[in-house]
Amino acid sequence: MTRPGRRKWLTIPTRIVLGYIVVLVAFGVVGGLSFLQHHRTSQTLGLLEDGYLPLALTLSQAKATQSVYANLVERALHSERSTPTKSWLRAALRIRPTTLQRAYDGVDKAEALAEEIGPPAPLRSVRRELNAIAKAYDDIDAKYEQLFDSANEDEEATEDLLSKLRRTEQRIERNYDRASQSVQQRISRTSALAAAQSERATFLLGLLGLLSLLVGIAVTFLSQRLLRPIPLLHQRVAAVARGDLSSAVEIKRDDDLGHLVAEFERMVRALGARDQSLREASVA
Repeated sequence: MTRPGRRKWLTIPTRIVLGYIVVLVAFGVVGGLSFLQHHRTSQTLGLLEDGYLPLALTLSQAKATQSVYANLVERALHSERSTPTKSWLRAALRIRPTTLQRAYDGVDKAEALAEEIGPPAPLRSVRRELNAIAKAYDDIDAKYEQLFDSANEDEEATEDLLSKLRRTEQRIERNYDRASQSVQQRISRTSALAAAQSERATFLLGLLGLLSLLVGIAVTFLSQRLLRPIPLLHQRVAAVARGDLSSAVEIKRDDDLGHLVAEFERMVRALGARDQSLREASVA
C-alpha cells in the first residue's frame, strides 16, 4: 500500500517504455520532416523540368524562327515576289500562331505547377509580351495581304509598307526576347530555391538525426540509472539468504525500486529483531 501523503510516480517499466516511445517519435519526426522537405524539393524541380524549361525552349525556338522569318521575308521581298514566294510566306504566316499558342499553353502549365507547390506565381511579363505578339500578328496579317496585292503596283508604296512590316517583325522579335529573358530569370530564381531547399533538407535531417541520437542516449542513460540498484539488491538478497543481515542497502529514491528496497530492509530488520529475540529467549 502507498503511504498517505507520498507522491505517486510513474512505475519504472512505464518510464522506460515512455522513454523508448519518445525515441521512436523523434525518429518518426525526423523521417516525416525529411520526406516533406525532399517532397518540396522534388516539386520545385518538377516545376523547372515540366514548366519553365519547356516554356523557355518554346520561346527560344519561336525567337529563332521569328529572326529567320524576318530575314527571309526581307530578302524574299527584295529579290522577287513570285507566286511560290507568296505561297511560302502565307504558309509561314499560318504556322506562326501555332507557335504562339504553344507558348501560351506553356505559360498556363507553368503557372498551374507553381500554384500546386505554393502561392500563385503568374508570369505576367511573359503574358504581356505574348499578348503584344498576338496583337501584332493580327495587325500584320492584313498588311502582308496588302503587300501581296500591291506587289506589282506603286513601288514607293510597297517599300513604305515593307518598311512598316520590317519594324513590326523586329518588334515581335524583341517581344519574344523579353519573354524569354523573363522565363530565364524565373528559372534562375527557381533553381536557387531548389538548391536552398535541398541544403535546408540536408541540414534539418542532420540536426534532427543528431537530436534523435541525443534523445536515444539520454533514454539509455535514464534506463541504466533507474535499473542500477537491481544488482545491489540482488547481492543483498543473496547475503540475507546466507544469513548475513548486517550490511544494508541504502537507496533513497521515491519510486517503485526505492520502495521495494525500503520494504526489503524493513523485513530484514524484522528478521534480525526476531532472531535476537529468539537468542535472548534461549539464553534465559
